[in-house]
Order: sequence, then structure tokens, then C-alpha cells
Amino acid sequence: MAPQFRFGDYLLDPAKRELRHQDMPVAVPPKAFDCLVYLVVHRERAVGRDELIAAVWERVEITDALLGQTLLRARRAVGDSGKSQHAILTVPRFGYRWVAEIEVLEEEIEAPATQDIAPPGPAPSQSTPLAAHGSVHASMEPAIREARPSIATRIAPVDAAPATGGTARRPWRTVALLGVLMVVALVVLVVWRQRDTGVATQAPGSASEKSLVLVMPATLDGVDVADAWMELGVMDFVSSRLHTSGGMNVVPQEQVTEWLRSQDDLASGAQAFERLREVTGASRIVQPEVERLAAGWEVRLADTHGGEVRTWSGRGAAPLEAAAQAVHAMLVDRGGDGGHVPTQLAEWVQRIDASLLAGDLASARRFVDTTPEAWRSRPELRLRMARLDYLRGETESALSDYQALTGSVDPLPPAIRGEALLGVGRIHMRGSNFDDAEARFSDAVDVLLPTGNDVLVGRAYTGLGVARAAQGQYQDALAALGQARQHYEDGGDRLGVARVNANLGEIEFRRGQPENAVREYQLALNVMEQYGERSDTFVVQANMAGAHLANLDPAAALATTARAWQGIQDSDNPQLRSRIGDIHAEALLATGRTSEAASVLATLDAWHQLHPEAAPRAEHRRLLVRVLYGLQAGYLDEAQAWTQALMTALRDSYSSDEDDLATRLGIALTMLASMSRDTDALGEVHDIVTAHVGEDASLAAIAQAHQSWLAGDIEAAGSKLERAAATAERDGGRALLMHVTTLQGSLALGSADDARQSVLDERLAPFAERVYRAAWTRFQLRRAMGDSSTSARLKLQVRRLAGERDVDRVPAGLMIQPEAIADRATR
Repeated sequence: MAPQFRFGDYLLDPAKRELRHQDMPVAVPPKAFDCLVYLVVHRERAVGRDELIAAVWERVEITDALLGQTLLRARRAVGDSGKSQHAILTVPRFGYRWVAEIEVLEEEIEAPATQDIAPPGPAPSQSTPLAAHGSVHASMEPAIREARPSIATRIAPVDAAPATGGTARRPWRTVALLGVLMVVALVVLVVWRQRDTGVATQAPGSASEKSLVLVMPATLDGVDVADAWMELGVMDFVSSRLHTSGGMNVVPQEQVTEWLRSQDDLASGAQAFERLREVTGASRIVQPEVERLAAGWEVRLADTHGGEVRTWSGRGAAPLEAAAQAVHAMLVDRGGDGGHVPTQLAEWVQRIDASLLAGDLASARRFVDTTPEAWRSRPELRLRMARLDYLRGETESALSDYQALTGSVDPLPPAIRGEALLGVGRIHMRGSNFDDAEARFSDAVDVLLPTGNDVLVGRAYTGLGVARAAQGQYQDALAALGQARQHYEDGGDRLGVARVNANLGEIEFRRGQPENAVREYQLALNVMEQYGERSDTFVVQANMAGAHLANLDPAAALATTARAWQGIQDSDNPQLRSRIGDIHAEALLATGRTSEAASVLATLDAWHQLHPEAAPRAEHRRLLVRVLYGLQAGYLDEAQAWTQALMTALRDSYSSDEDDLATRLGIALTMLASMSRDTDALGEVHDIVTAHVGEDASLAAIAQAHQSWLAGDIEAAGSKLERAAATAERDGGRALLMHVTTLQGSLALGSADDARQSVLDERLAPFAERVYRAAWTRFQLRRAMGDSSTSARLKLQVRRLAGERDVDRVPAGLMIQPEAIADRATR
């Protein structure tokens, strides 16, 4: 029989996948449970990091952050922690070992031999085909991540390119995607790069070699205000019929309405036609016209193609009946099938869909609430009810409705079952239930593929890619996103392709390739800005600015945030406004524009007082930017207070997609503790980092180096910084490597070792072109080495980058006493 393992008050039963404490079940995430079992079964030896990943995830593309978070949950489940390590011991530079005493119940299963574990494959290089500060989010339904928000989430949500020579590892960072929830489509900010994956890239409108059809909102003649729904309702109905019955490639209606909402300066309908045709790549335009007759309705379809205009018309007792007759005439003339006459139920559903297209949730709710009782149990209505609840934030009700549809034993149209599965998957993503989300999106792919609806299939594959990326399954995520891109292109959904691009940017960022991320974000923005898609555009701009900062290009970050900050002023979305303001203030600080940053922060404070409903994550970012401001402006007491507030907030409500925020807080805290000579705080940083990532973390070594420096042990400080530099160079990213190198350079200023100073000067050179802190340190090194020619050039560079910063003042947190450079006038 399968064995059970008892340790202390715990009982682990691998066969039942159950952990009990004092005979009460303990909730353990699936991967954390698998790690527990593997370590317990192999308790006679230490288990290497790569071996554990291969055994539990059955792949090697797992970040240290994801592994660290999984082990953290495993430890918590058995009452352990990274500090005490009484059950799971971290073996530095190797892996983990189970150390708690075990009593085996029943016959123990023989552990598989180490050599039976598939060894990890070779680490990919920078050119490895890729499949996602933000959230993005996983940005899901038409609206994230939120964005890194993602969309939507950050998304969408979310994989990235490894650094040369090994898989990129990011301390305190897991791939959690920011999604942005808009109105109709599944939006996920995870990205795909076809030139890297071997999937052929197609120009807009070239998919399937079909001409792309653009159906415009209907013009209304003699129609009452109560029937205004027909403007978008008839448009949506005609689009659907042309696609399903006529096999035409039709521009998704969400894109048409989104673009038209963003345009307020169109001089004529012809001008709107031409602009929208350019944006979408459509080669033919269909303009519906609806007219109320004395008895019934008439709908005319004006089809413009190649300079020729043809018109078809239909009449009926109801508007959609007339529209169906017009579509029938058009398709029969083209040798096709016009489809069936719509029922009264279909017209009622179209009213709800039209309201959703317009973003008018109140009207959609009114139609749902006044639905005749005989129709309320119909799957078409139940799907709309669930979608409306989801968009209104009533996720529990939406999940119940979606699951009732997915679990129905009655035969359902594949499109309805597939959309319900997408809804369940989106809600699981929002709850970080990535395993369940992956399963539902996979089911949705299977159900929707036979329908031929490329846009819906694209959304299913996008959700699948985001869910896989959120679990670190990068190659599988890339495969799904490649399929999503292809289906979006075949369906003429350029915004869908853009959202895939945005998600790839998120993946690149999280895998430590911010330069690649910027490129992908820009591809997404090129399309989103054409469509006037404001919410997604703001999310991507915020994410791109974060990538610029991570790539040590503050000027580019500021150029991006300045546009976003100006555009967000009339937004009533507190999440987006806060996100844009925070990253804008951070970019201003990075370029030395401290006073402007203070003004932005004051504006945000006033905004937050008016909108206290902002989510905890918005508060976390707000506090971090204020810590950075306090450090730069020299307000150490305020910075200390903000730091304590942020640490308390993170303890109360921490999400794994905030690991990057925690890393940046760790850097700021080491700087603050060093400036205030608080060795206890530095010890706390070391303990926190070790608990989450392990002893072999750059931040842990940096904290120890500051402690040694404050104690006057310069040699020990230098040794620990060397260890931090080696780790940062391997897997920490450019920003962390630059931070360590400036610390090394500042420490070397106190020595007379010209050779050491020269080496560090060379290491700082790539950073000093754009980053003030690096330029200042390099200038001081060259001064110390007596190189007057180079130091004179560097002096100008320091002044260029300084902004409002005092060039005679030591930048925050460097390991040098002000008196050490007092006699080196820099002016």
C-alpha cells in the first residue's frame, strides 16, 4: 500500500493528496504539495533545484521566484519558514532538503533514482524562440493587469527571454499577469513574437486570403429613442450573419465601436469610412440603414467595394427580421445561404448585446431584468446574465451562472458552452487559480475550434497562454499564444493581436529582458493608439515606462509617462490614474526632477482622498514611490515612516505579482538603513530575502555588505558585494547589477587601489551614460585615479543627468562618507 508520512502533528498522505494537522485537513496548493512529497520521499539527501523543478513541473523554464514562492507555501503548510527551516532546509547554491524527523506508516514506496529524473535541457540563449511591473495583467475580459497590470492584468494575462548563458532568474518575482477588463473581449496582456517562434507573420487583413469586411453602425430613420439599441444591435447582427452564414472575414464589432467612441472630429461619414478602413485594413464596407415603415421595418445594406456600391434590402415585422432578409438577399446574390429568420428571443438578446457593445451596463441590466420569464432559463440569456454580472464586478454570481452552463447536461451550442468556459477561466485567473484556469481555457479551445469563430478561439488560446505563463510554463504558453495570434489574424482582429503583443512584452519584462519588452509594448501601442483604445493604452504605457526604467533609460521612461499622465487626467478610473501617476513620479525622480515629482504625488494624494476605494496594490505602489522620493529629497524620517507603512501593508495583503515591488523595496530599505546606520533594519532585510529566495540572493548579500561597512569591516563588505555582483550578473537584471556596481565603486573610493578602481570604472561605463548614480560614482573614481581629462568629461555628464540633485552630495545609500570627497570640488 502507498505510504503515509508522519512528522510532529502532521500526516502527509501522497495517495490521497492530503496533508492533515492534528487530524484537520490543511489547504496546500497543488505544486506546493508536490514539492512536499518529493522532498519527503527523497529525505535521505539534498534535492537539487533543477531536479525538483523537473520532477514537479516536468519542465525547466521555471523562475527562481516561482520556485521560491512555491516552497514558501509548502513551508507555511507544515508550520515552517525560511528563517527557522526546521522542516525544509535551503542548501545554498544547490537546492533543498527535508530535515524533519519522519515516521513512515504502511510500506514505503521506493524513491526513484536520481538518474531517472529527466535532466534539464540546455539553457536557452537570447535568440531562443519566445512564446510576460505589471499585471499584464492577467488582463481578461473587455476591461484588466489592472496590468502589470495584464490586459488586464496583467496580464494578461503572463513569459520572457532568458539572459545570455542561462535562464533568467528574478528575485522575489513570479509571473503573475495583469489583466484589463474592458467590455466585450477577453483581453490579456501577454505577448507573442512571431519572428522568434517560426509562426509566419501576416499583414493586417491578409489572413486566409479573404477580403476583410467592415460593418458600420446602422443609420436610423424614423426610429424612436426606445429603439436606439438598433444602431449597434443591427450592426452586430449583420456582422454575425455575414461571418457565420456567409463565411466572410468581418472586423470584430468591439473594435469598430471602440474606435468610433475615440473620434470626435470626423467631418463626414465618408471621412469616418476612410479612417476606419485604414485602421482596420478592411477592403469592403457595409453600411446598414434602418427605417420604420407604416407597417413593419426595412433594412438596407450598402456594400462598398472597389469603388462600386451595391445595395440590398429586406422587410419584416421586426427590425432583425428585416435585417435577416437583407443579409439573405446579399448572400444569395453571392451564391451563399442567407440563414434563418431570427426569433423574438434573438432580437431581445441583440438588445442586450448592443448595450454591452456601447458599454452601457445600466441598459443591459434593464433588458436582463425585464426579460420575459419564459426566456430567462434559455442558455443565450443565462450567458448574457453571467457576462453582465462579471462586468459589474459580481464575480460570485457570474461564476455560478457560467458553471451552470458549463456543467449543463442539456446540449448547448458550442459557442455558448465555449464562452461560458472562457468566463470561468477569467474568474479563476482573477483569483490566481491558475491550474483551474488553464483547464477551463483548454476546454474552451476544444469546444470552440469546430465553430470556426477565429476571434473566440483566439481568446481561448490567449487565456490558455496566460494561465500557463502564470505558472512558469513558458514554452507551452508560447505555443498557445502563437495559436492565438494566428486566429486573431485570421479573424481580422488587430486589437487581439496587439493585446497578444502587449502580453509578450510583459513576459519579456518578467524574464529580465526589458529592452525586448519595450519593443513588444511599442508594437501593441501602435495599434491600440490607432483604435483610440484608452484603457489598454494607458496600461501598456505604464508597463513600457517600467521596462524603460528597468533598462536604465529614465529619459525614455519619462517621455512615455508624460504622454500617459497628460492623457489620464480626464479618466475616472482610479486604478489607472494611480498607476500612471506613480510611474510618472518615479520617472521624474529618476531624471532628477524632484519638485515635479512632489507635485504629482500631491495631486495623487488629493485623488486618493476622493477615491479611497483604490485597491491595496495601488496603495503599495504609492507608498514605494514616496519612499524613493524621501530618499532622493533627503527626508529620511518620512522615508522611514513610508517604508514601515509599506511593509505593514504588504504583510496584510500581499500578492505574488508584487514580487518586483518587494525587490525594489528591498533595495530602498538597504539604502535607507545604511544612511540611518540602522543595522537591525539591514538584518531584517537579509532575513526577509533569505526566507523568500534563499541565501544565494543579491539583496541578502547587499544587506550583509552594508552591515559590514557600518561595522568598519571594509574587506568583508567588499567580499559580500562581489558575491552580490556575481548573483546579479547571472540572474538579477541590469538595474540590480548597476546598484551593486555603484556600491562597489563607492567602496573603492576609500582605497588606494588604482587597479581595482579602474576595473569598476569599466563596469560602470555602460550604465553611466543614462543613470545619474552610476555617472556620479564613475566621475569620483576617475577623480581619485587622477584622470583629469576623463573626469572633466564625466563632470559634464553628471551635471547633464543631475536635474535638481546636488552633485556635491553623495547619492543615497552609497558606501562612502561625505568627508571622503569633501576636498574634490565637483563644480
